[in-house]
Amino acid sequence: GTSDFRSLIVRLRGKKIDGLFVITQAEQTLAVIVRQIREQSWTVPLYAIYWPSSPAFLSALGLQADGIVYADIPGNEVLTEEGRKVFDGFVSRYGLPKSSDYFFYLSYAAFAALHQALESGADLRDALAKGKFESVFGPFSFDENGDVVGLAHVLKVIKNGKPQLLK
Repeated sequence: GTSDFRSLIVRLRGKKIDGLFVITQAEQTLAVIVRQIREQSWTVPLYAIYWPSSPAFLSALGLQADGIVYADIPGNEVLTEEGRKVFDGFVSRYGLPKSSDYFFYLSYAAFAALHQALESGADLRDALAKGKFESVFGPFSFDENGDVVGLAHVLKVIKNGKPQLLK
């Protein structure tokens, strides 16, 4: 529920750090933190994950978001042909996701894995741990730690208020 990070920002600024990796639970909180950093004219490099590509985040900050480097999945280029149809169907019915597209892909993949595991008739935990699954971005599985294998992350940067692959 915190919405005022100015005293924390002042303390961090006093430590003369080289960069700040901001991890929040929602894009609104990240927007508040970035806005308060920018209001203090602090030019520390900012790093994040997923949220900077959110339309809500970009709308809230505009050009103040420029320069943020963040980890994300590739954009719609990761979609399979079937995945493109599913995503386009979602967009035509509900409009573009209000948050990062990442969560659309992730939710769809989670549902696909669970559905395939249940349909297999095997023990659910076993089926998820050993299965190979298909989703909107192609085949994936889980490693021994339960982490997704088959969808790589990329680095992006906000330039002129828009996400771009970092080269």
